[in-house]
Amino acid sequence: MKKNILTVISSVFAIMATGVYAKTPSQSSAVSDATQKIEMPVVVVDAEADRSRMPKAFRTTKDTFQSKKTKKWVRENKKLPSRKGMDLVSASASGQFSDVSFRNLIKVLEENKKIYIVDLRQEPHGFANGHAISLYGRHNAVNKGISFKEAEKTEKSFLQKIASESPTHIYKVIEKRKGEIFKTVPLRVHPAPVLTEQELVESHGATYRRFRTLDHAYPDVETMDDFIAFVKKLPEDAHLHFHCRGGRGRASQYMVYYDTLKNAKNVDLEDILDRQHLIGSKPLHYISKASYKDWKKSLAENRLKHITLVYEYARDPKGYSTRSWKEWLEIKGYNKNPIFQSAPNVALVEKEHQSTDS
Repeated sequence: MKKNILTVISSVFAIMATGVYAKTPSQSSAVSDATQKIEMPVVVVDAEADRSRMPKAFRTTKDTFQSKKTKKWVRENKKLPSRKGMDLVSASASGQFSDVSFRNLIKVLEENKKIYIVDLRQEPHGFANGHAISLYGRHNAVNKGISFKEAEKTEKSFLQKIASESPTHIYKVIEKRKGEIFKTVPLRVHPAPVLTEQELVESHGATYRRFRTLDHAYPDVETMDDFIAFVKKLPEDAHLHFHCRGGRGRASQYMVYYDTLKNAKNVDLEDILDRQHLIGSKPLHYISKASYKDWKKSLAENRLKHITLVYEYARDPKGYSTRSWKEWLEIKGYNKNPIFQSAPNVALVEKEHQSTDS
């Protein structure tokens, strides 16, 4: 963002105080005007404290293929993807959890000895009195173009501002179009306790790791190398739970990355993408005009090209097993702008497919 992000945060809270986002902020039933988009970033509720039993879009690599999707697969005369090596990928994924749904998540995953919560969100987020909240801007890209150090400062300032306002208003998104918010419902809350995600996760005995990735995008070289180094050092009994805001984009993407790093030498990329889709992930390789309109389509294509490069890296004897991601990109000549260089299986981008999602 061109504006100083800390200045933006101050402006957001000033606007919240005037009630611009809702006609009658003190009434939880009040709904903002849906005829005009909200220009400034909004403090939104990602998961309410007392609503969801489990985080939305929850799935695990142990799940059977979803029956509705499998039936459509069979009707279209497709061969079901191989599950080879999925037992090596002890992982799960979901959207953002609240305090309550995180407790339920831990209970479901408690058979795993070492649980890692892998936070993929670049945008500022945290918890206010059990509610999961975040600062939502256009295309969910509040922190676009700033360093990780600046992003950390942004999040700290954001949560400090939330903690200093009691009671305060946070906003439930009712209508969103083309990555912009048009309608909200205000929730009046006393925010305490205000927690970072790391504080919440570690208070329940799990391990927290974060790989900041912009929504709808692919990770930069440094973040990808950090993730690869993290995977290489995992204990055998590790279980990774990936999450982003909605559980569909970045969480699906990193489930594919993890499966790829573990199984690329023995499993086709299309099988990896298909099987992740059939347990509940987004079908990242089926990019059609119907499913990816306007600004999202080119981002989805670039993300898929990045996935194909990670697959090539994981298969290459001179790649994952011996070199960092950055070193390998340099050797291959992909280092200047890797997604636009030639890569195997990029033809998957051109597939037109009616999604099997219900």
